[in-house]
Amino acid sequence: MNSESRSQIGTLFCENGFQLSSQQLDQFIYYLQQLQIWNRKINLTRIDDVDGIVRKHFLDSLQLLELKWVQAMLVDRQSGCRLIDIGSGAGFPGLPLKIYHPQIELVLIEPVTKKASFLHYISAQLSLSAVQVIAERAEHLLDSEHGQHSADLVVTRYVASLQASATYCLPLVKPDGRWIAYKSGRVDDIRQEIYQAESVLSSLGAKVVQIWERPEYAGNRPKQDKSEYQLGYNRLVEIRRYN
Repeated sequence: MNSESRSQIGTLFCENGFQLSSQQLDQFIYYLQQLQIWNRKINLTRIDDVDGIVRKHFLDSLQLLELKWVQAMLVDRQSGCRLIDIGSGAGFPGLPLKIYHPQIELVLIEPVTKKASFLHYISAQLSLSAVQVIAERAEHLLDSEHGQHSADLVVTRYVASLQASATYCLPLVKPDGRWIAYKSGRVDDIRQEIYQAESVLSSLGAKVVQIWERPEYAGNRPKQDKSEYQLGYNRLVEIRRYN
């Protein structure tokens, strides 16, 4: 990658509020390049261009850091916090979060063997410590060392409904920890999804704290732009486990 492209990527992070060190920028660029290479062999993501990967994967993953509870946790626990990324796929949001905050202790759950192989490879190549890749379904972890009450934070990104995933996400969360679910679509639909999940959330000692939203990381594209990266809205559903 030439110096101009490298500079453009760094500027895009900066414009969205994320200051990168030279090492972090190198890590993100290497991650991007390897994602493109591996994507030719296995289906990691349908978004394969540089602009799309940076905006729709890297920056989208990092929006979690704008939640006040997450900010406070990372500041208070300089020794590290334990984050479990369920259905990690190509590593989102877990690996971008780990690159930006290296003190995170990260567990990536990805049952598809080929995708898990990529996660093993890229974590090693990026020299990321305290990263564990588990090629199993999250449901199988509840009786393991990674099981009940083991995570400060569990994240899921555009996967199953809250009702369907609560039974294997929330048992992993420590009391007063959080499960953050990345969601897209109309806010009314997300509220309906929350309503449908209320009984199972309550039975597991949890409750929705907020639906947080901000414009998608799509730069300054005009609203009439009908491209894949048109300005839209992504949302984070913050769920607190009380006991």
